[in-house]
Amino acid sequence: MKRWRVLLTSSNLALLAAVEAGAQGTHGPGWTLALGLQEAVYGNARFAAPDGGLDVVSGIQAALDRGWALRRGGVQLGGEVGEELHRGSADLDRFTYGMSAAAGYQLSRRAALGLTYGLHSSYIRDVAALSAAGLLPPLTFVRMNDAEGTVAYLASRRTEVRLALRDERVHFESPGFHDGSTFATRVALARQGRRSTTGGSYEYQRVTNDGAASGVHGLLATWEGTFGRPLSVRAAGGADLYKLPGQDRTHVTPSGEVGLGGRFGRTTLGLSYSRSIDQAFGFGRLQLLDAVSLRYGLEIGPRLGLDAAAEQAWSRDPGDPAFRLRGRVLSTGVRWALGRGLGLGVGYSYWRRQEVPSPAASTHHAAMSLTYRRSWR
Repeated sequence: MKRWRVLLTSSNLALLAAVEAGAQGTHGPGWTLALGLQEAVYGNARFAAPDGGLDVVSGIQAALDRGWALRRGGVQLGGEVGEELHRGSADLDRFTYGMSAAAGYQLSRRAALGLTYGLHSSYIRDVAALSAAGLLPPLTFVRMNDAEGTVAYLASRRTEVRLALRDERVHFESPGFHDGSTFATRVALARQGRRSTTGGSYEYQRVTNDGAASGVHGLLATWEGTFGRPLSVRAAGGADLYKLPGQDRTHVTPSGEVGLGGRFGRTTLGLSYSRSIDQAFGFGRLQLLDAVSLRYGLEIGPRLGLDAAAEQAWSRDPGDPAFRLRGRVLSTGVRWALGRGLGLGVGYSYWRRQEVPSPAASTHHAAMSLTYRRSWR
């Protein structure tokens, strides 16, 4: 489910995958260095309504990661820094930084342990879990701490039980937004068949905003299967039980997710819809969130690729009918592997959000980036 999220950038999600591979006894990548330069143009960077003017932005980023493959697991450490300069809006200039740590360990033939921790100070647009569907302005600045621990146990050859704990804390440095935190526990059971996996989960979230706490209980039945080689389908359905701050009454709302995706030759497609109750980070309240996303990828050649995505979300406060928020993000980009670790990317994105009944505001962003990546042991 989308609400069971880890506040990591896409690069750090790759690190976590490397740690999981290390836990299975494969070798980690050793050292990895990544450098990047970017020139971009923002239209209405402040997300004002009506639209503001253009702003030219220059950016530089550097990241260094180190992985260790152990006999029964793996460890990964990473750090990244960056600087962004806005020629027309100097108050939006920021020095960004982040660090991450992840570890996986095979406790026994049946049990495995995973731990992750992240500290990040960055723009919303660089945080996948908060930037989805444009509910928050992309240049909003946040500082985050997140930690997660997972224990997985194989009850039989095809049955897995998983227990997870997660803690998220988000502090907004941009004015007008509320800090928040979420502590969650989750127990999940999955049974693997020949072509599908069925299961169920229970999750409890304690959501805190401005000192007020509320609880959310979630029950889901889950299913995931494949149709032929290219197409995979996942579905989850159940209910969320929650209490609003200062109230004793328990409310119930349906929740779930459905998604499909696959690779068809050189083309990759993905479509998903989800509905859940979780924290509306930045707004100091719970939200009932409906979200739809569509993703497309095309490998034009061995070194050239095209990506496109569209996301739409509808957020409302179940305890406050006056709060309604809509967001939309459209993006596309072309990537070209130049060779010898160099890569060139050109992209465009459009963000639109509306706090009903206020007028909608939008921003667009066109960028060109040059990256260099090298790995060694």
